[in-house]
Formats: sequence, C-alpha cells, structure tokens
Amino acid sequence: MCIRDRVYAFAGALDRVVPAERSERMIAAIRNAGGKKALIRGFDKEGDVASRLVFSTKELYDWMFSQRRECHRQGRLRASWALKFRKFLLVWQGVA
Repeated sequence: MCIRDRVYAFAGALDRVVPAERSERMIAAIRNAGGKKALIRGFDKEGDVASRLVFSTKELYDWMFSQRRECHRQGRLRASWALKFRKFLLVWQGVA
C-alpha cells in the first residue's frame, strides 16, 4: 500500500456545492477497495466554506505530517525540508 490511498476528506453538512454525502461515498469506496487509511471529518454547521476551518485546525497538520511513504521506488523526502514546511504552514495559519 502506498501513500496514494491516504485521504483525509473534510465535508460541510450544509454544503450545496459538494454535498457531504458525496465525500462519505468516496471514503466508503476507498475503504471498500482496501484503503484503510481513508478518513473523513464532517462539520455540522458549515457549508462550502468549511475549508476555512479545515486549514485552521492543528489536527490537519498533525495528520498530514505524520504520513510516511511506504513505497520507496525513488529517494526519500528530506526530513528537514518537511519540518521547515510544517513550521511555515503553522505560522502562516496562525496556529503556532
């Protein structure tokens, strides 16, 4: 299993552009196909602007930077670059 099956979907329950039900179906399909690392988080009181909440949560960045490649066909990402990028994102979002 490679990084390509790692999905963390976020859905606003009041979203009329992409209904939460579509995101739930997508995650269910990935899981049914063997993707054990597919997650979804719903925001009950949000619509299509749920992204403003998603990118301001520490939870997203903790999940994103905890991912590791399992297929080593090419070289590895340098850890120092990933840590610098994480710090940049947290400062940019005002979380750090």
